[in-house]
Amino acid sequence: MWLRHEKSPTLISMGFFLHLLCFFKRYHPVSGENKINVDDETMDDAVLAVKAIAKQKGIAGRNIFILGHSQDGMMMLRILNHTPDKSVRGSMLLAALSRTLPELMLEQFAYLVSLNQLPKEQLAFFQQQFAILQDPSFSAAHPPKEFLLGTPYFWYDVAHWHPAEVAKSQDTPLLFLQRARNYQVTTEDFEGWKQSLSQRSNTSFKLYPKLNHFFTEGTGEKSTPDEYAVSANIPSYVIDDIVKWVRETQK
Repeated sequence: MWLRHEKSPTLISMGFFLHLLCFFKRYHPVSGENKINVDDETMDDAVLAVKAIAKQKGIAGRNIFILGHSQDGMMMLRILNHTPDKSVRGSMLLAALSRTLPELMLEQFAYLVSLNQLPKEQLAFFQQQFAILQDPSFSAAHPPKEFLLGTPYFWYDVAHWHPAEVAKSQDTPLLFLQRARNYQVTTEDFEGWKQSLSQRSNTSFKLYPKLNHFFTEGTGEKSTPDEYAVSANIPSYVIDDIVKWVRETQK
């Protein structure tokens, strides 16, 4: 998260901060008995952070920017729906899912199977579990005994959350940053955002050909999990693009 004073912007991010304040989403134990959902994990704290910063002395009205990465970017539209009216000037979505989380996970797992980094049986297991979530008779309060993922409220929520559709009816300026080599959230999601929001005039899109899911550089058409073990920094040109967009959106 970023906190700036007077007429400078405040930028909230579930992961990193430009200036002062940083928070990370909470994680809850996986339990088939609990009622934890994605709001408890991601949205509620982000909304509270916006409300808290908006009350800080020296923060200009509607001068808050929120940044979310990956799943947090997927939930950005719900966060915006719950923040105080007109309190957020704009949002940055880095490698954000435009489709449901289970859809994306199955694509990831299929890729890992092709690399011999995941057993085919595990992919088949998740295919079967996610199919259960799509059954019209599925109840998070009373999941069938065949449902083995735990936290049924969380999984049912993300299996039926379509962020790109929600974004169509919102008007907060959005910046989408995507990595071309990302195997976890692919350019299919990036194109999904562009297609869904083609009628909106206040969205911007930037694709980086060398970057992976962590926004670090690599080689090859698509990154692999092994690349994440290599120490690297986010390139300065990504930060520059974010700062430039924030300044332009502030005007």
